[in-house]
Amino acid sequence: MSANSLIVLLSSAAITNFSKNAKKQEKEITLAIKAASDLLEGVMQDDAMVPVLKDHVGINLLKYASDIALSDAKGDTVQVATDIIHCIGERQLSEENYGGVVSTFADPKMYSNFLHIAFAILSKEELSEEGPREDATCDFTVHGMHILMMRLTQVLFWEGIACSSPGPAPTQGKADYFYAMRLAFSKGLMRAIISHGPSSTPTVEESEKEGGEMTAEEELELMLSPPFPRLAWPA
Repeated sequence: MSANSLIVLLSSAAITNFSKNAKKQEKEITLAIKAASDLLEGVMQDDAMVPVLKDHVGINLLKYASDIALSDAKGDTVQVATDIIHCIGERQLSEENYGGVVSTFADPKMYSNFLHIAFAILSKEELSEEGPREDATCDFTVHGMHILMMRLTQVLFWEGIACSSPGPAPTQGKADYFYAMRLAFSKGLMRAIISHGPSSTPTVEESEKEGGEMTAEEELELMLSPPFPRLAWPA
C-alpha cells in the first residue's frame, strides 16, 4: 500500500507536470517518500527478517518505488526508467514463497501509473532532442521499451480502447491521451534502437532480477511481432 500510494502520487505529478497545486503535490510526495524510507529502514534493521523478505514482492516494490521517487527528485531519469522496468517486467518469483510463478512486482492495476511516469520521461526526452537522428538517445533500453509497449497493450484493452475490449467506449480525451502515449512509446523504441542497438537482450543485472535472459529466437519474435492490437481511435 505504501509503494502504491507513492507511485500514484508520482504518476499524478507526471500527468500534471506539477502545473496544478505544485506545492501540495511536492509536500505529499515528500511525506510519502519519508514513510516508505522509514518502513524500509525498519525492515532492513531486523537481521532475521532480511533473508526472509529479500524475495518478498511488497518489499521489492517498495524499494523500487522509493528509488524511483528519489531518482526523479535528483533528475536521474535513466535510473527511474530502470526501476520502472524492474517493477512491471515479468520474473519468476521464489519457489519457496510464491511457488515459482511468473509475475511482476507491481500489481496489474498499477501498470497505468507506471506508464504515466514513463510517458512523461519519453515526452520530455523527445522535446529536448537536438541534432541528427543518429545521435538520438533514450533512457529506456530496447528491452525496456518492449516491456512498456506490452504493458500498454494490456492497459489499452482494460481501458476499452482496443477494438475487442468489453465495456463502455472510452472518452475522446482518454483515447487521445493513450494515442499520444502509444506514439511516444513508438518513437522511444526508435531512439532506443538507435542509441542502444537493435538487441533487446537485458543486461546481466536485468537478467538476474527478471529471472533469466531471453533467447535470440524470442527476441527476434518479439521484435517482428505487432506491438499493438488493432485500435479503435475516435474519428
